[in-house]
Order: sequence, then C-alpha cells, then structure tokens
Amino acid sequence: RGSFCSLDYADGGAGEAFVGSRVTIDQLGFDKGDLAPTPKRDALKQARCPNCNGNLELKAPDAVKRVACPYCGALLDASNGELAFLQLLEKPPYEPILPLGSEGTLQKTKWTVLAFLIRSTNVEGTRYPWEEYLLWNQQAGFRWLMNSNGHWTFLTPIAAGDVGLAFRKATWNGKGFKAYQSVYAVTDYVAGECYWQVSVGESARASEYVEPPESINSDETEREVTFTHGVLLTADEVKQGFNLKGPM
Repeated sequence: RGSFCSLDYADGGAGEAFVGSRVTIDQLGFDKGDLAPTPKRDALKQARCPNCNGNLELKAPDAVKRVACPYCGALLDASNGELAFLQLLEKPPYEPILPLGSEGTLQKTKWTVLAFLIRSTNVEGTRYPWEEYLLWNQQAGFRWLMNSNGHWTFLTPIAAGDVGLAFRKATWNGKGFKAYQSVYAVTDYVAGECYWQVSVGESARASEYVEPPESINSDETEREVTFTHGVLLTADEVKQGFNLKGPM
C-alpha cells in the first residue's frame, strides 16, 4: 500500500526501524532551482574523458555513476565527483537511433537521452539483441525506452512492493499480467551516462508479464530486483517525439 520499512543496525548496538512512504519531487515542494547539483558534481558538466580528452558535457552530473565515452569507448567511474578510467570498451556496432544528448517529448514530458545500451539473450545458441535508451527529466527522473526489432516500449520504474508475483502471473495497480518470457540478459555495449555502476558483460534475469498494450518487467541481479511498467509506442510516436528524419 505504498509504505516501506528499513531496519538499520549499528555495530554492537540495537537496531532501529524507519517507516515511510514513497513521494515525488512535486510532493516535496522543491523549486526547480533547488535541484541543482552540488558544486563538485556541477563541475562534471564540462568534464573531459581522461583517456582521450574528449569533451563529455554531462547532462545529469548529480546522478551519474558511470560514463561511457562516445568518442573512444572508455568506461569511466564518476561516483566520487570526478572521472576515473575503468576499462576500454569495444566500439559500437552501429550508431543509436536516438543520439546521446538529444531531446524529445513522450508522454507529455520532455526527455534527454542520457545513455544507450545494447543487451541480448542467447536461446538455444541464437543471440537475440535489443536496444535500451535511458531518458532523463530533472523533475520526473529516469525512464527507459526499449527497441526490440522495431517494437518500442516506454518503461517507467515502479516500486517493487507494489508488484504481486504468483505462478506465471504478476499483479500491479489492480491489473493482472500473464507471464510471457524470462531470460538471462547480458549487457553487450553501453555509451553515455548511467545512474548505476554498469559494466559490460553483467547479467540479470529479465522477466516480462504482459496484458497488451501494457507490461510489467523485472530485472533481477544478485543484489536487487527492479520493476518497470511498460507501455507500447509506435515507431511514428518515437519518430515525431524526437523529431527524427528518415526511416527507423
């Protein structure tokens, strides 16, 4: 019912329980000007890649933890407010449909493309890839836009406690969703800014429950499970929203 509890234990001391509820930026009443990053994080806006010296112009310096340089493919750590080289990634197999840093409007909100990922699964020896675009709005937060063989899905993060799971079924917001597929998804390529400590080769169990045109999706790693609510979009909606030219 929208509530959560955390249990905190100090070394050798008694535990404390904290009960709260999830709120939005609007509910907190912050002015947009209050959401500026700290001075140290703000300096990342004009950061340069320590590997190739390319100008990165980060869009969300207050939230970024990993940056994949689009010029040389270096994966950089930004968790301490400065960029540190981690590893050199392979060059992208092709250019993303939505360029990094581009802006577009979906669901009546203006979004900036922060990151581009290629993920895939292997079924009986056959590789099936898809694309994921990380979108960001300063007040609305993060969203995902997934492209699988020309089929686009707009994904909104939802609280794990709001999702009910049963045998081959998920429930959310009073709706039932049937199990569609569950695969191990591997991150093959990444470019741009990510709010988590992404690495190429990382794997997660990805499950999808559908009630067209909606879906509930989960990504499960050893540390956490995250859920998103998906809504199908047409290619024309994406094309118009991001003012794209030519075929998609």
